[in-house]
Amino acid sequence: MDEAKRLTLEEISRKINVSRTTIYKVISGKGFVKDFTRQAVLKALEKYNYKQNRNARNLALNRDYLVAYVGMKALYADYFSEIIFNGLNIAQRELEDHGLKLIMVETRADAPSKQIEQIRKLFNSGVKSFIIVPCDDILIINTIKNLKKNGCYVSILSRDVTEEKYYDCYVGVDYFKSGLLAAEIIGKMLGKGNIQFFLNQDSKLSIKSNYLRHKGFVQGIGNFSEISILPEIYLPNERGKAKQEVFDILRKNHIDGIVDFTYYLLETSEAMVEAGCEKSIRLVGFDLYASIEKYILSSVIDAIIFQDLRGQAYTAVKLLFDLMCYEKKIMKKKHYSRLDIIMSTNLDCYQEEYMGNYWQ
Repeated sequence: MDEAKRLTLEEISRKINVSRTTIYKVISGKGFVKDFTRQAVLKALEKYNYKQNRNARNLALNRDYLVAYVGMKALYADYFSEIIFNGLNIAQRELEDHGLKLIMVETRADAPSKQIEQIRKLFNSGVKSFIIVPCDDILIINTIKNLKKNGCYVSILSRDVTEEKYYDCYVGVDYFKSGLLAAEIIGKMLGKGNIQFFLNQDSKLSIKSNYLRHKGFVQGIGNFSEISILPEIYLPNERGKAKQEVFDILRKNHIDGIVDFTYYLLETSEAMVEAGCEKSIRLVGFDLYASIEKYILSSVIDAIIFQDLRGQAYTAVKLLFDLMCYEKKIMKKKHYSRLDIIMSTNLDCYQEEYMGNYWQ
């Protein structure tokens, strides 16, 4: 098992009891190293499948770059954390030999005070670079402001905050544009009729993102004069109750289309099938994860707006690392991920590309 495992230089250093600086001398061919030690290093590099470090300066200086990810554990949406962690781990594997050390912690979406507490603990322990998915974009502002006053780097991931001047960059989706896109998709599908859209309770905590997507959706639907928007509904934070509420709404109201902004797209799809209206109602949702695959293929879900959470997480790490390591300035405040439309016809393209990440 050891022979198949790829280790970092730090791990190899501990295994053979040789400093990383000495290992660097062997790799670079510079500096005096005893022949016995040189041979031991070369054998270890081969044994543990070491790949040449592209950032030799950090190895020589024995320098580490510590970044803390403080995330939001979305209620009843395990896929969110899984995809984010996948992107973070890709960045960690790519940059660990360059000195990156990534700390990853999460707090529940409905416990913003716990998230603030975690950030303070990390700062007090010496962390100076943060990637944050805000639980509450209003409450977090003072914490971000204090981090910046103390010389920290801050990247906001996935859910934007109200005061942009206090962070270095935002990596995520353009929520206003995503609302416009959802409106255009379902508007062109229907042409006329009643549209219902669902939100989840913890989306009330992300005021800016929720507001912008809602604003974009309403503005976009305004281009379709024969379409009416029914009052928004916040689904309860429990899968079974959310599904039952959707089912009851479908049975009581005349609905031609649904735009689902929640984490309950699976439950909405199941409720539509059980209510027997999966063929008569158009359904548009957000995010791609394994359990909704069959509903996309069967066109119960007509379209998914895909935002590549994995890529967002990777980009957030890379931007901060390049800033810390190379003093490469972050040239723009907003790094918006591409909005893709996934339907039954092109789902296979995404299954192949993200196999093992979204489809485990």
